[in-house]
Amino acid sequence: MHNKRDADLKNLRIATLCSLRFRRVFWFNELCNIAKHIEFPSDYIRIFVPRSKTDVYREGNFVFISASGFKYCPVGVLQCYLDLSGIDLSSPLPLFRPLVFHRSTSSYTLRNGKISYTTCRDILTDTLTQLGCNPNDV
Repeated sequence: MHNKRDADLKNLRIATLCSLRFRRVFWFNELCNIAKHIEFPSDYIRIFVPRSKTDVYREGNFVFISASGFKYCPVGVLQCYLDLSGIDLSSPLPLFRPLVFHRSTSSYTLRNGKISYTTCRDILTDTLTQLGCNPNDV
């Protein structure tokens, strides 16, 4: 549902959030502040996290996620999300932003700003529940 070939922007955003969140276990603040810090070398992604609550020297750190080629591979899901959303990786805007639904075209577009902690938590909780998992167990 969330990562089908014909998935809309809302479902691809959900798939991307979930795959990145559970692959590396980003803290919320790291996940929602990912902006122009993404690079796509040949078979992995490299994400620079400028601030983290575990970064005692405040130098930032790189996160590397390898491509697996599987359906829910974070690299492939992120690339699909970027392609559909039209996000410019040189933009300072966050990767995960609120959505606007357009009734006339039955489609979504991204707004400026980042999604809130509550929205991110609700997306992850609702998705786990739909998949039959107890969000409290994860």
